[in-house]
Amino acid sequence: MVTEHFTELAARSVNEQSAVMLGDFYERVAGRQDFTHWGDKLPDARAARALQPLWPQTKFVLIVRDPRDNYCSYRQFARKPEILDKYPELSNITAADFARDWRTLNTGCIDYLHPLHVVRYEKMVAALDAQFAKLLEFLGLPPHPDVHVAGERPAAYASHGTTRSVAQSVGQWKVELDEQEVAVIDELTGQDLQRLGYRPGT
Repeated sequence: MVTEHFTELAARSVNEQSAVMLGDFYERVAGRQDFTHWGDKLPDARAARALQPLWPQTKFVLIVRDPRDNYCSYRQFARKPEILDKYPELSNITAADFARDWRTLNTGCIDYLHPLHVVRYEKMVAALDAQFAKLLEFLGLPPHPDVHVAGERPAAYASHGTTRSVAQSVGQWKVELDEQEVAVIDELTGQDLQRLGYRPGT
């Protein structure tokens, strides 16, 4: 319907109307019109960054996890019978494959998303309320008791966790991964590990 002569104008119209359309969509999803903030989960830094021109006040949050533990969790999840049956290809992801994906995702966020608040998974496990407080401060939101209740809800972890408890999920790589897998992940993510506050080999 739009010829090449009008591509630029059409793109401008789409961009200008996108914020209105998405705002209306989220109002319908929420079933209310009195909310002041909304968030979304996007696994690609470029897709997330593309939203900022539509909403200049956009802020970004990166929840990062030690890639060695992250790989353990991913591997255990991929081996669950219901997941293995539906997505057998996931079980073929090697430590090297996972490390490359981890590096691409996290460095992409650090390099492209601003303002960015980085939350380390391990710190959340150790001090949930303190990390939530810092996150809400960054987002400009007041403290709310529901945040604590949601964070402590056992069912939230049970639905996707791969260890018996949240605490057990930290440092699991020291038991589950062999030396070669650890070496591969450290080699491929070493520089980024340090940027995010982790130490390769420890």
